[in-house]
Amino acid sequence: MAKPSKALLSTIGRPVRDEYRREIGQVVSFTVNPYGHVDEILIKHGDGRFHYYRSDQMRVNGDGEVVLSSGFKLKADALCEDIPLIWRKDQVLDGLLKDERILPETYKCLHQEFSDELKKLKSEAQATMDRIDEQLHACAELFRRLHSAKTYLEIEHAIGEVDGDSYKESLQTITDGLRCAVDERTDLEAMKKRLSNLLLGEAPEIEGTPPVEESPEEEPATEEMPPALEEPPQPTEEPDLSEGTVPPQEPTITVHGVGRFRPKPKSLV
Repeated sequence: MAKPSKALLSTIGRPVRDEYRREIGQVVSFTVNPYGHVDEILIKHGDGRFHYYRSDQMRVNGDGEVVLSSGFKLKADALCEDIPLIWRKDQVLDGLLKDERILPETYKCLHQEFSDELKKLKSEAQATMDRIDEQLHACAELFRRLHSAKTYLEIEHAIGEVDGDSYKESLQTITDGLRCAVDERTDLEAMKKRLSNLLLGEAPEIEGTPPVEESPEEEPATEEMPPALEEPPQPTEEPDLSEGTVPPQEPTITVHGVGRFRPKPKSLV
């Protein structure tokens, strides 16, 4: 009998992060089918809850870190492969009919089969896009909340209510969270654009596919990150931090109607 993947088994007890470096939990066990294939991975979350994830959602990167991919991202990737494949098969079928290499009855049967499958896949693609929109909205809301938290932190630090060490640690944590939100948003927008192109009938890029005239299309609407708030006044007294400390840098953020925005880093030394 085939044995479960050693790579997966070696992850038991190791921490799990998502694709944006956020900590998810810890691998505690697996479910294995009668043929020895790992079907699911059991992860204990930071709040103490346990949850099973499909084994294809988990991978070990080159640094040995355990990374968990979102289910809808895997679904989007699969749709971006399956839809062009069915589309290409239908195009080949049309060519066979024109060359009189198949019977019309055969063409009608297979063409209907391919059409039904494409309709089903495109329906799934639309549902996945709806989920992406929800996640984009969540990213934008997280970004707003984190930047608001950063602003309050800066104010309280400036008036001396938050000591230097706590300020430094919290600022780094918030900055990391802002970077993750921006990275996730960029990834989601690219995913949505790929699916949108398929739904709009853009010819898939497959070797051997005959050129298809592209119809004009509008850029799909995306959730905009909110403009950054104005920076609070500089503190009158700087915290006594160790020599050589480098303050965390906020990520570059694209804001609609404003352009590129990179907040000026605070001097911590």
